[in-house]
Amino acid sequence: MNLARLVELGEAIHQELGREYYLTGAGLKTEPAFQPIYDRFAVLVSDEALEAARTSGSAPLVEWIVGIRIGRLVASLEEDQLRWEQQAVVRACGREVPYLRVPIELANEPDRATRLENTADGLADALVGMGQGAQPYYGDRLGDLQIPVLVIAGGRDGKYASIATAMTRSLPRGELRIIAEAGHAVIGEQPRVVADLVAGFLTGSG
Repeated sequence: MNLARLVELGEAIHQELGREYYLTGAGLKTEPAFQPIYDRFAVLVSDEALEAARTSGSAPLVEWIVGIRIGRLVASLEEDQLRWEQQAVVRACGREVPYLRVPIELANEPDRATRLENTADGLADALVGMGQGAQPYYGDRLGDLQIPVLVIAGGRDGKYASIATAMTRSLPRGELRIIAEAGHAVIGEQPRVVADLVAGFLTGSG
């Protein structure tokens, strides 16, 4: 397998996984199906793919292939988690709100009418076209950045904390800050901590 084919397949699987995460996570699809996606891209977890990544000399690419392997192994657990999230209910302020709708129902209630104008297909297409899986991979060019870079991740989000750590190693002037009491949505969970870290980084006092 050549490097171009590896990248092409990688972009394709991330687009499919991104769409599946969005549709299921947003409650627009009742049954998650990550395992079939990994099965369709089984070549990415093959020894051939791992060898192609190693031959490229790119450590982030090797980590990415290993991440896909791990993702396939835990796909059924992620499916179970999303099923639970679809059924869970949050009780607060005298209201019962489905877990997956809490951000919209509580945090963005004034914009509810506008948000309801979106369609499931439109939102999913936006994610596929502009989401993380659709963006070019620049991990192997981080070493070219000769400017200070602050990398922030939540300690409760093991996957992205690991990615943040790997990114910082590749950055000549990278600084890593792991916020222990935060998960994936770091800014939303610990806005003051993030603001203080960014302010300190920009002023040189952090």
